[in-house]
Amino acid sequence: NPYATALSLCSVSRLVRRITLPKLLHTILLRRSHSVGMFSNALRIQQAYAAEKSDLFFDYTSVIQRMWIGSLKECRSPDSELKSDLSVLVPTLLASPALAVDCSSLRLVVQSVENAWKSRRDPNVEHGPSPFPGKTQSLTITARGHNAEAQIFRSIDTRKGTVFLPSIPHLTYLI
Repeated sequence: NPYATALSLCSVSRLVRRITLPKLLHTILLRRSHSVGMFSNALRIQQAYAAEKSDLFFDYTSVIQRMWIGSLKECRSPDSELKSDLSVLVPTLLASPALAVDCSSLRLVVQSVENAWKSRRDPNVEHGPSPFPGKTQSLTITARGHNAEAQIFRSIDTRKGTVFLPSIPHLTYLI
């Protein structure tokens, strides 16, 4: 297992960790809700390291280039736990230039990003147009099944103020 080897290398020294982690984190594959939970826990640990100003802190968002989130509909964890895990992922999602999401998970991902964006803004202040902080340049939506198209259109929120999907210049739909 190359990932186990890479993680073992990270425990050798700080220098090896700084060299290995960017390679390990270049592409993140989160196939199931369990993977989302595990990766979110890793991000929480990094947040704690940052707060402690520990030498173990590593900014994941600066090195992740691609992220794929699979189907989360067979989620065994409570809905609130999955939403909490996704909210921790939001900075990483926004920093990833290439994002791929299974159509069954698109709605949850979009809602998490939109909720994070709205919570940053003060409702008592008149906001003009401000740039959305996402760096995602391409979104690939993967689909399986006969009602995939309907799921995608239900995921797109057409209310005023939606910013995540319109901020992405390239969309690919794979069936």
